[in-house]
Amino acid sequence: MTVKLFKDSDTFNSYAAANGVGGAAAYFSPMQNELCGYKTTSQGKQLSIHIMYHEAMHQYLHALFGEEVRIPIWLNEGMAEYFFGGEFNDSMGRFVIGPNKERIDTIRQACRSESFVPLKKLFKYSQAQYYSNAQLCYAQGWSIAYFLWTTKDPKYVGVIENFMKLLRQTKDSEKAFDETFGKLDIDQLEKDWKEGVIKF
Repeated sequence: MTVKLFKDSDTFNSYAAANGVGGAAAYFSPMQNELCGYKTTSQGKQLSIHIMYHEAMHQYLHALFGEEVRIPIWLNEGMAEYFFGGEFNDSMGRFVIGPNKERIDTIRQACRSESFVPLKKLFKYSQAQYYSNAQLCYAQGWSIAYFLWTTKDPKYVGVIENFMKLLRQTKDSEKAFDETFGKLDIDQLEKDWKEGVIKF
């Protein structure tokens, strides 16, 4: 895969537009097998790095599942936002994933005001539905991934990992979901997730 980091947003947007991409801060193109972004200035260079982490996860998921798999949008964007929160630990040299500081306030407020998307609906969202309320859905997708990867609750430990394994094996998102999330009480998951978000 080729990684292209442009010097500024204008140069990036011109290149992206020529390749049919608009309105993005970065993107992964399966067709060209390249990850493209630009150096942010107003918010510091670290933002550029975290955005590239996000797009790199899209590339990884594409490679993991294959072109024929329809990756649920909450998983695809949720995992990308999960990796957005990662940083390399200077002392250990490990990639450590913490809360996504760009999303946490949005989803906390949504949980407190009960304005989040019910999980039963979000898990079935199309790409168009997800992107139509992008600020909330990106934050919610991140928080679900973060909760499921970090929880110690035995009801949920391994659920998202097993879902991804089955999706890779079966190439069938509905079957993989039924065999994992389908065995959970989704209303209870929503309650536990919401409580977890407040404590992140």
